[in-house]
Parts: sequence; structure tokens; C-alpha cells
Amino acid sequence: MIYAIIFFVALILDQVSKAIVDSASYERITIIKNVLSIEQVSMNPGAALSMLADKGWAQAFFICLTVLTMAILVLYFIFKKDNSKWLNISLALIASGALGNFIDRLAFKAVRDFIGMNFYFVSFSCNVADIAISVGGVMIVFYFLFLDKDAIFKKKEKPNDK
Repeated sequence: MIYAIIFFVALILDQVSKAIVDSASYERITIIKNVLSIEQVSMNPGAALSMLADKGWAQAFFICLTVLTMAILVLYFIFKKDNSKWLNISLALIASGALGNFIDRLAFKAVRDFIGMNFYFVSFSCNVADIAISVGGVMIVFYFLFLDKDAIFKKKEKPNDK
């Protein structure tokens, strides 16, 4: 139940924030000077950092990829044997972000980006769905490195020497 709540809250935040910013009349609202701002909506037909934006087949590819990903995640939640809350929350975030951008791709043939970020030599725009996907992805990496029963960096229990 908590995973469904996380999924729907993130999805609703994404779609509502895109609608609000899309209908607003301003150029840019600076949150942290030269680092973080809310900008006019830009339409991104590609993926992260406008990857594949110039390819005619990109929209069909991203739509198919999202449908496949969502099917796999639904099957995982139906048949899961792993009861890791950490992993399930990360997958709920990834699913909500994927569906949020999927909705944009179907409605606008592009993803609406409005959060401007600048880090040293990299500048990009993103949205709440992208943040949910990124946070979920980092959580999955952390899970498999440190929390999973077979994690690479998990402290192994040593048998007592007697």
C-alpha cells in the first residue's frame, strides 16, 4: 500500500507541477543563484540531456521502453519474493517517473522540463519525474551495493571462533 501511495504522490506532483509551470507567465525564478531555477517549460523530445532528441524514431523507442519497463515492474510487484522496503520504494519512484514522462510523450510528443540546474560545467533542465527516476536509480544502486543479502559491500558475518 505504501508503495502505491509513493507512486501516485510522485506521479501527481509531476503532472501538477508541469501544468502549473506550463500555465505560468514568467521567464525564470531563481531558487539558488547560478545553481537552481524554475524556468519556462522547454519541450524535450529526447531523454536525459536531450539524448536522441534529433532521431525520428526516438519517441516510439521511449514509449515502447516505458511500456516494457512498466510491465516488468507490475509483474515484479505481483510476484515479488523480496520484501525489501528500500528496493520497493526505489522501484515505485522509477515507475512513477517513467509514467509521468510517458504521459507527456503521449500528450505532447516530448517531455516538459522546467527545473534548471547548473553544476560547474553542466547545465540542464529536468522535471519531477526525472528526479523520481534519478532518486530511485541511486537507491537501487545503493541497495545492491550495501543492503541486498548478496551486496558487494555488505559486512559479512564471521563465525565465532571458539
